[in-house]
Amino acid sequence: MRDLDQRSTRPGLTVQDRETEPETGVVGALLRLQGSAGNRAVSSLLVQRDPVVAAPAPSPGMSAEDVRQLAYQATVLRQVSPMSQEDQRSLGTLLSGFPVYENLLARDEKWRQLNEVNAAQVDYQRRNEALARGEELSGGTGASPELMADLRSQAQALTQEIDALNARIWPALHELGTDEAGLRHRVEEGFPAMWAARAHAIADTMLTENENVVRREQTRYRSNVCSADVEGLLNADRRLQARANQIADLRRQRQEVDARLRPGGETLPGGVPEGLEEMTRDNTAIATLDARIGELEAEQAGERSAQGLAYPILLSDSYRPGSIAGLPEGEREQLIGSWTTGTLDNIARTRANIADGTLKLWDLRDVPELTWRALGIPSSGPLGQVIERHRERERSEEHAREVAVAALAITAGVVAGIATAGGAFVVAAAATGVSAGIGLAQLGHDVQQYRAETAAGQVSVDPALADISRNQPQLLPIVMDIVGIGMDVGSAIGIARRVAQAERALTMAGDVERFAAEIRRVVPDAALAERVIARAQSDSAVVERVQAAVAALGTGARTQANLTLTQLMLEIGAENNVFAEFAAKLMREDRVCLMSEAAIRAKLTDPAKLAAALRDLASVGAANGFYSPELRMLFVAERNAQAMAGTLVHESVHFLQHANGQPLLTFMAEYQAFMAQRDYLLSVARVAGNPDVVPAEYRWLVTMQPNEVARRVSQTYRASYPALAAAYSIPAGFTPGQARHDLALMVTCALDGVR
Repeated sequence: MRDLDQRSTRPGLTVQDRETEPETGVVGALLRLQGSAGNRAVSSLLVQRDPVVAAPAPSPGMSAEDVRQLAYQATVLRQVSPMSQEDQRSLGTLLSGFPVYENLLARDEKWRQLNEVNAAQVDYQRRNEALARGEELSGGTGASPELMADLRSQAQALTQEIDALNARIWPALHELGTDEAGLRHRVEEGFPAMWAARAHAIADTMLTENENVVRREQTRYRSNVCSADVEGLLNADRRLQARANQIADLRRQRQEVDARLRPGGETLPGGVPEGLEEMTRDNTAIATLDARIGELEAEQAGERSAQGLAYPILLSDSYRPGSIAGLPEGEREQLIGSWTTGTLDNIARTRANIADGTLKLWDLRDVPELTWRALGIPSSGPLGQVIERHRERERSEEHAREVAVAALAITAGVVAGIATAGGAFVVAAAATGVSAGIGLAQLGHDVQQYRAETAAGQVSVDPALADISRNQPQLLPIVMDIVGIGMDVGSAIGIARRVAQAERALTMAGDVERFAAEIRRVVPDAALAERVIARAQSDSAVVERVQAAVAALGTGARTQANLTLTQLMLEIGAENNVFAEFAAKLMREDRVCLMSEAAIRAKLTDPAKLAAALRDLASVGAANGFYSPELRMLFVAERNAQAMAGTLVHESVHFLQHANGQPLLTFMAEYQAFMAQRDYLLSVARVAGNPDVVPAEYRWLVTMQPNEVARRVSQTYRASYPALAAAYSIPAGFTPGQARHDLALMVTCALDGVR
């Protein structure tokens, strides 16, 4: 269907005026719920399911893994220098060429398949010729004419696909100023080198952090220092020994019971076999003992983790419960000294192993995750696959990995202990002004102290901090950065919320200058403001770098880049808008093509489909987009990515209407499509906090009320298609609310797979 714009408006018949229907009542409530709670939240209100099974509610707040990352952010990552501007530019250049690299890989795979098909043809041809000469084949058979024809057809199709990929690749490489070898080198060698450099800086910082902790522990428990630390360590060791003794006692009991049982119910050699009653009793006893041993082991691990926050030496891989308290003073010092010396030696060996390649950085615990975080790139993306291929080719030596685990055992244990506290406690501890920017051991100590004081009622977690920890945990890293400059939690939370709003607007609108100005205005520390700006620009790097690619490249590469950015806009919008989610789904299903003959010929290799698409293209004229019922595909004219996203939302409604058997050449079909487009554009403006992000050609749509949109749609389409004037008239009994309710029902059912 044609996409309406201001240029196509013509005077039409006057329709009966109806009261404008605001977003109230059931439809308004559903749309507001969808905006705040997500797309799936409205589905259960619109579709009756039988039976209804309640899904378990997700646990609120941060996961333990997220809290681990928060602890590293407050300590290790704060000590790692941010990426230089030169590295940022290099990363942007690399990412702008990545779609072309993916096409290279796709073409290589097609070449591999074509070679296999050609080899099969040659082999079968030789077999058939041998059979024709009356020869007997030593193995296998010949090929039928049908099989040979099928192989020729496969080869022809693969050749066409390779030619189509080359038609995309070669102009794009020219625009990028490189060739195939150069692009492969950028992605396969340049990025891993950049990743490794960041990983090396992080690993070195972690080793230094662990070394600092070990050296403090090395001198902390000597006989000539404060006895409070020594007594505390001894008491902690005794508590852990008590738990270990309980576990050992239960294991002895289990061994005794197990000794009475043998396959077939026999006892120890020379004994009397157990009866059924005794066997049942002993099996039950074993199950009970196993369960209790498991509980005590978990409790012991938790106790060791908690005590390790106060006495990190207890987290050494050499420590065993009870190994300290029973020793004389001199031997105790000697034992702890041997542990710390061993750990320091492991740290030095780990640094050497990294330097000589014996230990690969991707095999160090936490280092890969922190590296991706520092780069601002998801590990699950295509670049993650590049690093994964390197990891598969280059493995660490097992002994080097074991040494690294021992080298980092103490701080790894500290972080694990911190993770059990929850994000609110970590931020609250950092906000004391003591641990912000200091090491992991100090942060762990402050977290433990804060928890103890909270449990005793001496302090309480700030209510606002507790609230965002449960409901907006994504803000905690921002709060952590702000309390790190010495601000109180309440002020930090207020600033964090404004920073998050600005980051969201940056992601949606891509206005870097406006974002930077807002951050510099609301963040009181200039250095922190610049770090926030750099991090946010890295987090939204995909948007910005694709935009940069669109601006820098010619028409060959711009096609792919603009479609990529359009899909990204829809994927981001899908978080707040059900119509964007459905349009993004169609893009992922490869149902979208640019509205040009070149793009259509490159995408559609089937002659019948190609002919149908070209007929449709010729019939729509200068439209912004159209939906082809015959091909079940959406076509969009290339222009501003946000405008393209809005058009695809519009055309995706026609796809949905067609799938549901609804006629397309009617007022209702167009009205619903425009209202979906309007809803999407309004959500974009709300999230960005800036109405200017709505493309100028669609400003009329977001400023009009639903009844005004109805009149404009009817007038324009009746004037444009006089033969269909009746179909494009506003039907009797029409209300905007019912039309939108029916549309919401259709799209949520489609997304949930309900008919």
